[in-house]
Amino acid sequence: MSQPANTCWPTPDQTLLLRAALLKGQRAVDAWEQWREVVDFRDIDYGSQRLLPLLYRNLLDQGVRSSLMARYKGIYRHFWLSNHFLFYHTKPVLSALHEAGIGALLFKGAGLVVAGNLDYALRPMDDIDFLVREENAQTAIDIIRKLGWQPKAEHAADFNPTAHAVMYHDGKGHYIDLHWYSLTQALTGKHEAGYWERSLDAKIDGIPVRCMGMTDQLIHTCVHGIRWNPIAPIRWIADAAVIFENKGQPVQWEHLVAHSKNLHVTLPMLQGLRYLKTEFNMPVPDYVLRSLENAPVSYQEKWHYQLSVRKNLPVFGGFILQVVRYWAYQRKQYPFPGFLRYLQRKWGVRYLWQVPFEGVLRIWRNIRIEVFKQDPASIPMHSIFHE
Repeated sequence: MSQPANTCWPTPDQTLLLRAALLKGQRAVDAWEQWREVVDFRDIDYGSQRLLPLLYRNLLDQGVRSSLMARYKGIYRHFWLSNHFLFYHTKPVLSALHEAGIGALLFKGAGLVVAGNLDYALRPMDDIDFLVREENAQTAIDIIRKLGWQPKAEHAADFNPTAHAVMYHDGKGHYIDLHWYSLTQALTGKHEAGYWERSLDAKIDGIPVRCMGMTDQLIHTCVHGIRWNPIAPIRWIADAAVIFENKGQPVQWEHLVAHSKNLHVTLPMLQGLRYLKTEFNMPVPDYVLRSLENAPVSYQEKWHYQLSVRKNLPVFGGFILQVVRYWAYQRKQYPFPGFLRYLQRKWGVRYLWQVPFEGVLRIWRNIRIEVFKQDPASIPMHSIFHE
């Protein structure tokens, strides 16, 4: 398997694949022919693998005939089946939440599939993301636990206002990601209310749900996608294309600009929309780019952006990013000693004085993983300081 890039932006090979999957006509075919010449099919990174169903459908639409199409079709069918299983196993959770009077707002991949009535194969998912209102988060957690789902992190049993979500698994390879905040940049409920007001009615096999509106989806897609991840996060570009193709709910550009300013995410939005317009000719108005470019950006936000889009520095990189994220987005919420209180809540330790010791344990864990190359799965995240 090829190694991940050092930034979140597509490599030249990944750019060719994206063009082959998203463009039309001869431009798509030419990009595909270049891509297959330079990429060993046995060495495709997982981020690129998740684009192959989209590639297959697009090449089929362009009338391409090749022996490789049968292989692409097999991958298409694999993701179609895995997504159906994922939704099937998630339905009891959504049903139980609905019966308890707790609304579930689907977003990211699940929201695009349901709201856009997409073919299940075209948007591969490793989990289903949904949002509940902040005041319902603990009740939702209790319901999910009663259904037999377990948190991926052992100490994530209760609502944590310094986190934005918690992931659960059913022990059968299926995952759900329960959110009470949609983004790590905005860990308060004041921004989340609007998502519900602008959301869309939908159903999954008769179970009422909500889906995030397309404009809010585009903001989340860009901000969440434009950050480094060991799995190449290039899927956000294909998601943006799906949003632009949704004629039933066109992007509301004035709202996008205003909400991006409120969230203090104008920098990733500017870079993301500029990239989509320049590289894929997506219909982003010039005045929107100018508005985002002229928006004030603090130096803390600039640092956070620069650190987010690049691979973390060894050992201390994740901690440095945490410091900058707190300073840029959360410091007003925590009184003196603010950062220590923030870490206490985020790490789930019992007492404030234990925070430095927990930090040392986490640094030692990073050293064991990054320096001594130990398997992260063999080193649990919990410690004696957790509540």
